[in-house]
Amino acid sequence: GVAAYRWMVKHVGTELTTWLNVPKFCDQVKASYNQPHDPMMDYLEARRFVVLDDLFGRDLTSHEASQIVYRLLDIAYQNSAGMLITMNQKVEELPTRLPAHEVSRLLANAVIIPTTSDQDWRRK
Repeated sequence: GVAAYRWMVKHVGTELTTWLNVPKFCDQVKASYNQPHDPMMDYLEARRFVVLDDLFGRDLTSHEASQIVYRLLDIAYQNSAGMLITMNQKVEELPTRLPAHEVSRLLANAVIIPTTSDQDWRRK
């Protein structure tokens, strides 16, 4: 994910490339309610490549899944931006975590690259 992001930044610039840690971004969006700055406005400019990192890094609330993540996926889809999504869960779990419409958009032109590890590097 990092290598793909760096390559895109080098070739199309940071204005057209966006990297978001999804749980952290959800927290930022919720903290911005009734505030002048909406973090989603920064994301609207992602026109070429979007990395949605750690999509389900924690269990998302129904509001986060149906409103915030929905908007992230919809904006990238509407902008025809390439998406790279990282998550620890298997693809088969998507329908239990997202609305069917979003799963369909997510998987429409997807190339799935499953990776596994014998040990979680975060727990060393």
